[in-house]
Amino acid sequence: MLFKKTSPLDTCSECKTEPEKIGSKDIGGPLAKHSPTERHSSDSDGVRTCKQCSVEKPLSEFHSHITAGKKYWVHTCKECVKPAARARKKAWYDKDPERARRDSTRWYSDNKECALQAVADYRKKRAEWWKEYHKKWRGENPGKILAWVRKYQAAKLQAIPVWADFDAILGIYERAQSMKDSGIPCEVDHIVPLRSKLVCGLHVASNLQIIDPMTNKKKGNRWWPDMP
Repeated sequence: MLFKKTSPLDTCSECKTEPEKIGSKDIGGPLAKHSPTERHSSDSDGVRTCKQCSVEKPLSEFHSHITAGKKYWVHTCKECVKPAARARKKAWYDKDPERARRDSTRWYSDNKECALQAVADYRKKRAEWWKEYHKKWRGENPGKILAWVRKYQAAKLQAIPVWADFDAILGIYERAQSMKDSGIPCEVDHIVPLRSKLVCGLHVASNLQIIDPMTNKKKGNRWWPDMP
């Protein structure tokens, strides 16, 4: 049985062992047991230092794989790997967007339960982060929230026609919020009310106006221009 003669470059940088051999051929060539970017399965300290960010992290923060019944961890942590992974995914998508969408749709269809479980696990894992994020977002975008609330309420009343321009509607609510932030009391009012005994207006930009709260309360749904 013949064995390939090894050089110092053919040995593992951590344990100095030679590649595993079967018959007359090396398995995988130099560093077949574990490459310099991998960690031995025999290490039991449970932590390692990322080669890129130089931060010591638990092994759960590193990708791993099993080779010949042994488990190895790469030297770069998951957080540092993400940018490169995103770049590869974007390049793949930009190369052929139609095919990318088609493949993604097919994968989701074939793995729906797995995908939904992954989303549920992600949300559970980052529940507190999402809670703080949404709280901050609501504080920074009250105009958008009010516009969406009114849209929902109007939809329940079937007051939004298919041709309604929601961007224009949103712009009115955000302008009103800017006025409030600058100290000017105001409210967005439906010129023709959405509900009244005589008429039902539409939730469209042309039926919205910004007026002061007192005028809006006096107006109620009992008066509008050209009312009979």
